[in-house]
Amino acid sequence: MLNQISFEVFVTLMFYWSEKAKKQNFLETNQKIQQLSLHHDIINKLIPSSMIILQFKSKSDYKILYANQSCLETFRIKDISQLDEILRNVTVDKEYREKKDKIVSVIEDSYLQLFIQNSISLPQKRKDIIKEVDIVDILTSDKLFHHKDMYFNARYSHCYFQNELSALIFLSDETIQRKNEYLKQMNIYKDKLLARISHDLKTPLNCILSISQNFKNHLSNISSFQNDMDIISKNSQLLMHMINDILDYSQIKMQKLKLNCQQFNVRRAILDIFRLVQQQADSQNIQLIAEVNNSLEIFNDENRFKQVILNFIQNSIQYTPSGFIKVKCQRIDLTNELQVSIIDTGKGMDQETIDRLFCKIGTFNKTHLNVDGVGLGLIMSKKLIGFIGHKSSIQVESKLLQGSTFTFSIRQNLKSKQTSNLKIAQTMISVYQTRATQSLSSNQLEKNDSPCNISPTINIEQQFNEDQESLDNNSDLQNQIDENLSQIQAMNEFKTNSFQPSINEETKKLKVMIVDDIYYNIIALKAYLKNFTNLEISEFIFAEDAFLEIQKNQYDIIFSDIQMPIMDGIEFITKVRLLKDKIKQPIVFMISADNQQAHEERLRDLEIQSFIQKPILNQQSFNNLVSSSLIKL
Repeated sequence: MLNQISFEVFVTLMFYWSEKAKKQNFLETNQKIQQLSLHHDIINKLIPSSMIILQFKSKSDYKILYANQSCLETFRIKDISQLDEILRNVTVDKEYREKKDKIVSVIEDSYLQLFIQNSISLPQKRKDIIKEVDIVDILTSDKLFHHKDMYFNARYSHCYFQNELSALIFLSDETIQRKNEYLKQMNIYKDKLLARISHDLKTPLNCILSISQNFKNHLSNISSFQNDMDIISKNSQLLMHMINDILDYSQIKMQKLKLNCQQFNVRRAILDIFRLVQQQADSQNIQLIAEVNNSLEIFNDENRFKQVILNFIQNSIQYTPSGFIKVKCQRIDLTNELQVSIIDTGKGMDQETIDRLFCKIGTFNKTHLNVDGVGLGLIMSKKLIGFIGHKSSIQVESKLLQGSTFTFSIRQNLKSKQTSNLKIAQTMISVYQTRATQSLSSNQLEKNDSPCNISPTINIEQQFNEDQESLDNNSDLQNQIDENLSQIQAMNEFKTNSFQPSINEETKKLKVMIVDDIYYNIIALKAYLKNFTNLEISEFIFAEDAFLEIQKNQYDIIFSDIQMPIMDGIEFITKVRLLKDKIKQPIVFMISADNQQAHEERLRDLEIQSFIQKPILNQQSFNNLVSSSLIKL
């Protein structure tokens, strides 16, 4: 009886303890569920980054345990089952890897792989952790990752998730920051582009205005100005090419570029461009060579072809002190293409410069190659090649100090894509281009490449008003002619007396150095200096050559452009000033098309005489300025 009672008590107690244990387990489980739900809410609300927890069996074998709500929303997925494929496509951005490197995903990142390797030293389980997620350490990757149009920074950590050793990945969304940075760069590029275009358009205008002013000052000897008229014509055509680049760039951006295809002789088109740049090439001892069959003809857009050739040749001339520039064309009948190569013996480029050569906002800032990172020449050439050829592809081969070769292909037979509803403005532009091309003379022409310059502190006085009172409407024709001729003669006498400095025959000759990478600018300045009969003028296209010369021979005055390739004007004058113990320091005039404020800090200690803005609009003011400086010599 006693044994039976003891057994019943034992069973009752066992049942009690069992129920108590079950109740305790239930309470603990319910508490864990509540904690888990709380943790999930906290993670989703307080961690905007994509948070992913993985458990690795090996470097390539893993299981995704958890992803927060921000991660699912960022990648637009419903659950973590879709996350594996996405993680393998979140790859290192091209800016953070070398060309030869393979594409690496965030799972394959060396930082995460190092974490996995170091996991061996950590315990695989920890029962002492009451939190669902316990973070051990954090390491930030030095790479930027992207997926489609999104960008991410990655951070990795060892963690214990539900007491199991795991890997934690944080992906911080940097897309908005990247887009903001890009918009800032584009805004800077836009401002620089407008400044560069304004400068480039001023360059031919400077020559046109100076030669025109020279005409007005010497109307009695018109026959001697045939060459000046030629210069004005060629600068006008170069100006038209620049405007065409701007118009085409705008039309390409709006996807409205129309081609005007026709049959044309390739050699003749190239020689037309050679004539435009011949005088600039001659001034640098550069031989222009056209290695093209005389009878080679293609059906394509001749004007766009000329724009491309001109842009490449101008670029080559700018960085070729001497030697040759060759344009070579050969048919590739198998693909219906014409392969064109522009070969020069210039300064050459390193691979870094080549990689950024056609970037809109890439600045090289090495030996003053494309310092501002703006200008449309090469950018437009690449885009236009895409229209007149199969693709906008340009192969570049270059070695430092050995020259460069640019090669591209265009179609031999391109069907015109023009529609019948061309705008009146486009039609007028096409007609003007054709007339400008046909008006090229057989004489040697000069080239006007666009330098990068600045503008003056001195404002040259308001332009001299040469307008005369209108003729008496009641006078007869002969009286009008006589009066008109008298006015011209009086103007010439007045100008000569006003502009000519008082120099007697015994006045010593002054040596003048003009340094400008654009030969047209040198011609324009020499035209303004014609009234100073005691000046011996030496011309230099490259500042490097000018610096070597001034160490050998004494010069009294230097007129220097500012932005030039290889060595700019400010560097040149700075080096001249450092020779103060070796040579007599010359008077320096800085001449540029931009304003002085952009270079004010660099000019501050150069002790320049004056800063003059191009184009020079008033001969009298210019001569008065120079005359006042000559008195000091």
